[in-house]
Amino acid sequence: MQSSSLTLHPIGYFSCSENKRYHLPKQAGLEKKNEGKIILNPQRNFEQALEDLAGFSRLWVIFWFHQNSHWKPKVHPPHGPPKRGLFATRSPHRPNPIGLSCVELIEIRGLEIRVGAHDILDQTPILDLKPYIEYADSWSHTRQGWLEDYAHLPSYECVWSHLAKRQNDYLVQMAGMNVQKEIDFRLALNPYPSAHNRIQYLGENLYQLAYQTWRILYQINEKTIHVIEIKSGYNEETISGKKMSSWNDVPTHQKFITHFKNHE
Repeated sequence: MQSSSLTLHPIGYFSCSENKRYHLPKQAGLEKKNEGKIILNPQRNFEQALEDLAGFSRLWVIFWFHQNSHWKPKVHPPHGPPKRGLFATRSPHRPNPIGLSCVELIEIRGLEIRVGAHDILDQTPILDLKPYIEYADSWSHTRQGWLEDYAHLPSYECVWSHLAKRQNDYLVQMAGMNVQKEIDFRLALNPYPSAHNRIQYLGENLYQLAYQTWRILYQINEKTIHVIEIKSGYNEETISGKKMSSWNDVPTHQKFITHFKNHE
């Protein structure tokens, strides 16, 4: 008799600095050198289960998309329209929100597994681990469906104006926020508007990317992205203190605006 439900128990949780989806690449190892830790639960005899794993260079991580509460039969992929059938994509909006990621295995210490080039959010429940086995997991000359139309898309280079660099340096110094690093990473593959990438076309080759509470203005010239400036995403009511923000960074915006008011 087939069961209508299953019960899963996390074997541990993921720990990293990325807690927002837009902090992460769309796939593990794609254009970002980041690290994180898989921290396995104690008192489950997982120390023995980890034996012999350190000899592998890559690891399959099976996890739960804990920030997703519903699924969609058709989704907008990062490459832009049209919508695609869910099962023909890697979208996290799935009937059973199970994720699969192949990451670099860096080090194992006790119940902590340090991995690199990942696409997993902080506090993600981990369901299982498996070694990447080259002879079984690597296939060449396979059909790539609708993605074959995007196989030769260019990677864009970001060039920051003198003003934009100064603004980024100011945010690094004031708030420890390296906007340039994140923006270069996000725009390198697709600087054009698509579903959920928070890019807006303003006209006359001017684009705006929303990053947290900031707005980045840029232009595109063939394969080069020219970042013009960083602007506050708050309106006058929020900047003046009449309206609250859940980000608690209004003072930083106020100082930023005052410091660069002569450049508007």
